[in-house]
Amino acid sequence: MKKALILIIALGLASSCRLFDRIFNGEVVARIGKSVIYESEIKGLVQNNTSPEDSAYIVNQYINSWATKHLLLAMAQRQLSKEDKDVQKELDDFRTSLLVYRYEKLFVEQRLDTLITDDECRQYYKDNAHSFISPVSIVRARYVKISINSPNYQIIKSLYRSTTQEDIVKLEDLCYSSAEKQTDFGGAWVPLSVIAKEIEADLSFCEDELKSKKYLEKNLMGFSYLVFVYEHIAPGTVTPYEYNFHGIKESILSKRKQQLLSNLERNLLDDALDNNKLVIYSKENDD
Repeated sequence: MKKALILIIALGLASSCRLFDRIFNGEVVARIGKSVIYESEIKGLVQNNTSPEDSAYIVNQYINSWATKHLLLAMAQRQLSKEDKDVQKELDDFRTSLLVYRYEKLFVEQRLDTLITDDECRQYYKDNAHSFISPVSIVRARYVKISINSPNYQIIKSLYRSTTQEDIVKLEDLCYSSAEKQTDFGGAWVPLSVIAKEIEADLSFCEDELKSKKYLEKNLMGFSYLVFVYEHIAPGTVTPYEYNFHGIKESILSKRKQQLLSNLERNLLDDALDNNKLVIYSKENDD
């Protein structure tokens, strides 16, 4: 009788739990032990315009990933020693690091001076010239990709190396209607590796070609790749200020951030020592 009563109570509790799940969390989609996924958790996984097949795949992938994680966790709980399962120190260390990081981030955001003058940037560039040497060539260049069968191919090929404003305007007009692609990269310096990728060539090939001339030409799969290099900085040379401008600003901001944090740490230590918040014991003190 007592066993039957216990069974009835257990079944009643299980039914109550399922009823609680349905009322407050929606239908249960999957369960592993006490861990469950509710229907409400997976509703946001699928967009309205997703096909039924794709929807089923996305949901199944999510459930499988969730199940694998919990099954591995259960296995770890069974197989690992008590010492291996004691992760409190790691959790405490992680929490400490995370809180310190968030406070330092807030501290810097509230105090960082983000105004950087051109004079500061130029002085930084002058003082750190050795940091601005590129291992590859950098160039200012004009690039055209055009079909060899284009009716304007020959005239574009005759114009792409010109430096006169009249020819450049004519070239741009022709490229607009005839070329697959045309750019001067906004007049900015770019690594030669960018050009090599555009024309589907090895960087070493491009470097070798530019030792004796100021242009690159390559035909591939019915297209002609035409590159005119009007300024060239060889590898191992200090690169221009303009090329490094954004990096210089980031470096100056980084140094300011580090200085703020160094000052913060020093002030905290000084204050702690002055007010006996920090006491450092030594053998001399003990004696």
